[in-house]
Amino acid sequence: MQLSNNRELSYTVLFLAALSLVLATIDASIPKPIPFLRIGLANLPILIALMMLPAEDYFTLVLIKSLGMSIIAGTLFSYVALFSLAGSFASAIIMWVLYKIFTKHIGFLGLALAGALASNSTQLILARYFVFGSSVRFMIPLFLFAGLGSGILLGIFALQFAKQSQWLKRFSEQHIQRTQSPQTITNISTILQEQPGKPLSVLQILSLIIMAAVILGNTLPLAMGGFIAAWTIALIKTKREQKRTPSLIMPVLVITGITLAHILVPRGRILMNIIGIPITEQALIAGLKSGFFLEALIILSKNTIDSNLKFPGRLGNTLAQIINLYKLFFSIKPSIKSKAIIASIDEYLLTIETHYEPHSLTHYTDNYIIR
Repeated sequence: MQLSNNRELSYTVLFLAALSLVLATIDASIPKPIPFLRIGLANLPILIALMMLPAEDYFTLVLIKSLGMSIIAGTLFSYVALFSLAGSFASAIIMWVLYKIFTKHIGFLGLALAGALASNSTQLILARYFVFGSSVRFMIPLFLFAGLGSGILLGIFALQFAKQSQWLKRFSEQHIQRTQSPQTITNISTILQEQPGKPLSVLQILSLIIMAAVILGNTLPLAMGGFIAAWTIALIKTKREQKRTPSLIMPVLVITGITLAHILVPRGRILMNIIGIPITEQALIAGLKSGFFLEALIILSKNTIDSNLKFPGRLGNTLAQIINLYKLFFSIKPSIKSKAIIASIDEYLLTIETHYEPHSLTHYTDNYIIR
């Protein structure tokens, strides 16, 4: 694709990046037989881009999709963002290589499977050093199962979507027209203005200070203290913003799971035995520290990041445009029917593109004004 002389990203790239965020939100709302098993809808635009965009635009899309999802989820300043970024690029690279080498012999299913396994394997390696330590070997079956499951689901979904989607056919045709006529390319950045950034609040600054203390201290007391402080700030923030009080169930489950994984590899003095499993001092401390450390960073990151936070530079401006476009997309509420997911998503995408073609976009406002 030809880009403008100042290398601003084209409508195709920004639209697909925002679409990834929208599909990630939709994916999270679809009922699943197993909670952690997702279709991976956010990777559908990456598969589409693989067959439409040159390498530079393709990997730029992967980067801004990963960062954008971390901002929307509020996990940018945590290990979760690192895992997501590394997994996304591992997946993107292996899919790009396979597609270029076996263009005529590999389809959506093969690409999605390879990408999912590459992503999960990369995250497994990072988990070995940042979260689970040597006990990560107990996580291998779970990660492989999740990778196979999500890869198969996404591959089958992408294959059926490509066959049935009227939106994809239209979007591909418009992309070809824009590519063949560079002078007609409209950059969203010239139409969709970035939302002005807000200064950091006292709670955001306090969260950053606590985050620095937790990271630099790297001890169990600081990790536990950071978790308690982070949760207190989260409660204050939700009360001020009149939002629903967050649940402690998931953080406690994560901390418990990480601690149990560490306990399975005994280290140090035996404190007690539970149903024949020795609870050792060093393993217990390491597990609790890893669990509280991870959850403290996640909650502190969510306390610090909001979608109106402005990041410096061209990348920051691009992320602001994509998040604003994501908000515009969600001014049209998706109606996803579990028995007709493909048809529902296709109808939703057709509605979005009808409203938000490049020439019809206007700057973001609180009321999502459309020209």
